[in-house]
Amino acid sequence: YYSRILELDKEISGENRELLLKDHIEKSKIFIENKEIKGFYIPGLGEGLIFAKDSVAGIELLKLKHESIDKAVLPEENTTAIEFLKENGFSEPKLKGKRMIWGRDIDWKPENYYSRIGGNVG
Repeated sequence: YYSRILELDKEISGENRELLLKDHIEKSKIFIENKEIKGFYIPGLGEGLIFAKDSVAGIELLKLKHESIDKAVLPEENTTAIEFLKENGFSEPKLKGKRMIWGRDIDWKPENYYSRIGGNVG
């Protein structure tokens, strides 16, 4: 599933991040539906990257992550994930960050981010 995870990451992040992900992909947890990868979770990569094509995959991967981790950082555009987290005991953040870019804007899909890697790499 290595190449499909990279494809999904590029589709959602808007960037080729193979060099960042390659050493962590073998530890991925993936959500498959109808023989298609709908999402992935990479525990141990920063805060635990979760990208998903739809809310079913995203929420199931969030449940998996939050069995043992109580921190969540994701874009405000992912209202489905935010509502799920609120319903499960998380509170609104005390501070909000801004996405910064250098150079051309990146075509990314914030609604498909269910957990970022970290503040330095999204």
